[in-house]
Amino acid sequence: MAPRTPRSISDRALVAWCAFALFALVAWPLLVVHALPLQDLPNHLATEIVSRAPKQYPEYISNGLFKTNSALFLWLRVFGGLLGLESAAKVFVALVLAVSAFAWPRAAFVFGGRQRVLPATLLAWPLVHSWFVCMGMLDYALGAALGILLVCEVERSVRARRPTLIVAGLAVCVWYTHAFALGLAALFALMLVTERVRKRELTVKDALAFLSPLLLGLTLCAWSFTLQASESPVAEHALVRRPLWEVGYDLWALFGWAFTRREATSLVAVLALAALAVRPRESSVRAWMLIALLGLYLALPYETDAWFAVSVRVLPFLYLACIARLPEKLPRSASAVLVACALAYSIGLGLDYARLSTEVERYASAAVPAESRVLPLTFEPKGSSENTAPLAHAWGLYAVRDGAIVPPLVFGHSPSFPVSYRAPQAPPFDDLRYAAFLDTHASCASAVCELDWADFWQRALARFDRLIVWKAPPQVLARIPARYAKESDDGALRVYVRQPP
Repeated sequence: MAPRTPRSISDRALVAWCAFALFALVAWPLLVVHALPLQDLPNHLATEIVSRAPKQYPEYISNGLFKTNSALFLWLRVFGGLLGLESAAKVFVALVLAVSAFAWPRAAFVFGGRQRVLPATLLAWPLVHSWFVCMGMLDYALGAALGILLVCEVERSVRARRPTLIVAGLAVCVWYTHAFALGLAALFALMLVTERVRKRELTVKDALAFLSPLLLGLTLCAWSFTLQASESPVAEHALVRRPLWEVGYDLWALFGWAFTRREATSLVAVLALAALAVRPRESSVRAWMLIALLGLYLALPYETDAWFAVSVRVLPFLYLACIARLPEKLPRSASAVLVACALAYSIGLGLDYARLSTEVERYASAAVPAESRVLPLTFEPKGSSENTAPLAHAWGLYAVRDGAIVPPLVFGHSPSFPVSYRAPQAPPFDDLRYAAFLDTHASCASAVCELDWADFWQRALARFDRLIVWKAPPQVLARIPARYAKESDDGALRVYVRQPP
């Protein structure tokens, strides 16, 4: 067995060093690339461009920044002018990784003491640069990490038998980053105090006192959900449930896995974490809580209405329950294997950052005059990635770098975004339906398909003076109207410019 954690350093220093190790393991690729290959990030940067130029984008209205899901956009508003939007976004990603790297060893310490910090560090590295970071869902990634710290503070206040305003402040911060994360953190906190009431360690009155600091954040959370439900201009996104085998696969792939098989060693840590967590063990996080969170994950749909990736948002808190139930030590052989897997993961992550960033840079490399109205036609949006689509929104970099006027594909279907559609956009020129149109019409040959393309090009010619075409199949290239003359062609990336009638 591995030796127990020595007392040569303080508890705070132990948690801090473990957090630094986790951060360094996954954050170093940020230093070697310029364009971050995070799927939704270019769209978010384009959103900030739209917010700054409302006269050029009359189809959008501003929703302000006093609302949930706004941490990244507030950061870009404050630091984007000073650092440049892309550099400011990179610093924000580093901040997200730092908070997440701190949250996991902190949780292990709060729920299991210093002896569980090293085992948690050996197992938590796939959870720091999570799938949410790879997807560019940075507000939720930060909100989940802050939510974990919020649960830790509730646990500490219960043990100290003293409610604290730190919980209230963290709750508001979590709401500002993402309301869904606050709801799940509050559910976790409720389960913790419920277990103590069940064991008669607390009265119901005591439990309410410890949960009361969450009230302001939860009130804001309820306001946000009500606002989104009542004002969303688009409600056509169907409820989607995935097959059972995909639901099981997502437990790893949509939280603990990054881009490609280069990071597949994360599966070793995730499986070990799950196996250790289900064993009977004394912890304030009981087995029924683990089962309840798993049941919630299984019960929620994967997508619903204007919400994407709904069920997998439970996973950070499901893995929090696993971290809280770890043993105090791991066998030496298991520790050695986990260290080797972590190093392999880190190297693979760096290689994927470099390769995928090169693809994003190539996509955004065309020379486009300022204020050009560009329409992207992106086929093969995954590029070299297997678990994300880093080229799906890379068109946003043309707005950021060249001052191009991008089409109404900026996320605008919900009031949770900084901007939303003034009125529903005619399909397929909106952020929910455009990619699906390209996917279903890439190689179709029916009469209905031809009519759809004819209508598409008629409206495109009236609105856009340039096309950015990425890896289009021959059938699509053959349909491009003659008025769009090819301006450049490097094989994968073609640029067409509209000619006068």
